[in-house]
Amino acid sequence: MIAAAKDSSDVPWLLSLCTQALKKEDVSQFNRLVAAVGEIATPDAIRGLARLRSKVRHSTMLVQLDAALAHAASASGLTTVEAEELVAPQYGLNEHFCRVGDLSDGIRLVLSITGSGQGVIRYEDAEGKQLSKLSEKVRKAPGVEAILRAARADAKMLTADMSTHRLRLERSWLTGQTWLYSVFQERWLSHPVLGWLARRQIWLVAEPDGTVFTCLFGRNGEVYDPDGNKHLPLKAGVLLSLWHPLHSEGKDADGKSIVARWRATLERLKISQPIRQAWRETYTLTQAERESSPASYRYAGRILNQPQVVEIGRKRGWRIRNLSPHIPSSESAPWTFGLPAHGIYAEIRTGGVGINDLEHGAGTFTHVITDRVRFCVLKDQGNWLYDGGRKLTEMKTPLRLGDISQVVFSEIMRDVDLMVSTAASNISFDPETISSIPDLGVWRRQSGLANISISNESHFGGLAQSRREAIVSLLPSFKAGDAISVDGNYVFINGVRHNYKINIGTGDVMVIPYNRHLVLRSDIGKFSYDESSEYVPLHDDDQLALIINRITMLLKDNRIRDQDILDQLTSLSD
Repeated sequence: MIAAAKDSSDVPWLLSLCTQALKKEDVSQFNRLVAAVGEIATPDAIRGLARLRSKVRHSTMLVQLDAALAHAASASGLTTVEAEELVAPQYGLNEHFCRVGDLSDGIRLVLSITGSGQGVIRYEDAEGKQLSKLSEKVRKAPGVEAILRAARADAKMLTADMSTHRLRLERSWLTGQTWLYSVFQERWLSHPVLGWLARRQIWLVAEPDGTVFTCLFGRNGEVYDPDGNKHLPLKAGVLLSLWHPLHSEGKDADGKSIVARWRATLERLKISQPIRQAWRETYTLTQAERESSPASYRYAGRILNQPQVVEIGRKRGWRIRNLSPHIPSSESAPWTFGLPAHGIYAEIRTGGVGINDLEHGAGTFTHVITDRVRFCVLKDQGNWLYDGGRKLTEMKTPLRLGDISQVVFSEIMRDVDLMVSTAASNISFDPETISSIPDLGVWRRQSGLANISISNESHFGGLAQSRREAIVSLLPSFKAGDAISVDGNYVFINGVRHNYKINIGTGDVMVIPYNRHLVLRSDIGKFSYDESSEYVPLHDDDQLALIINRITMLLKDNRIRDQDILDQLTSLSD
């Protein structure tokens, strides 16, 4: 009845019911509700479904949600991506990417975007000076509490929306999305939310004559080249796509690569990219993978904490089924990521381990072990751009790794590296005990699995390598001379009291030469390593920010006032 009526006023409460059904994991109720919202097909309906997608982890719910979103978009003759761009809320932000509202006594509230896309609120006085907090008098002024409540809600929603926009734009490397410059100006550069994101990213420009170059857009529409110099304005007919470092391999006549030039320019302009590009990790095919094609064993044999890796993978768009000892069929289903724009899908084979450590009646394995990564044929009997991928079929026909696009291979391997790096477990095993996933049965049911030896070194993959390069580039900012150095996977610091080394992969600190682990809380106060700059090249890497903070603190360890740290350091001198 509701779907037949298609009343736009029903959208808000239908979406609230969708959220309730999602929390209860009521699949049938959720599917009926999102279908009803999709039938209404208003901008609010499309916007609400797009926001729901970022929260859905259940594969059946996700399929129905994608179908409802595609139906709502196609009703307007648009693809899902085009519809999401057109209905992106502006939150009343102006051309300076902020919204200013009067409170009381000349005090103003400012809603803006910062970091990698977080909605934040600050307060200013009549002269524009930032206030640390509001006075009780202002808070109790008529109407102020309502303004504050609405602003907080908008800031929270803006942060959630920006996360969705950011992932969608990042995935354009896999969806093959491009924009005519005239369309890009209208949907992105002129939009106060999407425009904030677009002006922090590097774009690949293709002209009709085949000329290709990269550029960055300024606040007022200026176009800049890799060295930060102004470029001639772009023509309306050029095609734009998000630049990837693998698009610009090699060096120019001066011996500098495009990547190095962009890194220097971004640092000079103090631009932290919401989607890392100049500092992006890249993964290329190895000789071993050419020989093992069509399967890559680069990340095989890693033991991961199942709850962690499932959460990370699903957030990145992977279809992952929890592995359960009570459902044997779950172990035959690989993790998959569809790439319909390329007619392929990626798959990771995994197996459940840790059955003897499960509590009685537990539903899933505590850990999983990884096996091969493959790319297989994905057949589309419809049009995934308009039908939500309802007619896609995984053909299980593997392809040679050398036939996969370099960018696609790199981005999929980056996802796998992210999952392995974040969810890696410290338990290890004897390689002779197990050789492949089909033979897991005997090994995972052995006694004493919890007592298997612990590895001393964490996984140090492409993400940590990128972090290492960022730290090297930031060394001059510390103005510490030879007191800081990077060697291998460690940063070495010569403090005033002691010398230290920090593991770039884990952030753990060891005091040299005692080889004593220095235990530091992650919430220890922030130390500015350069009073004139807050620039951090990898804005989405919390571990990098933690390591930078620890370097600064340990350089001036004679200024440490935290009693717990002082006690640890003092004990070394006893």
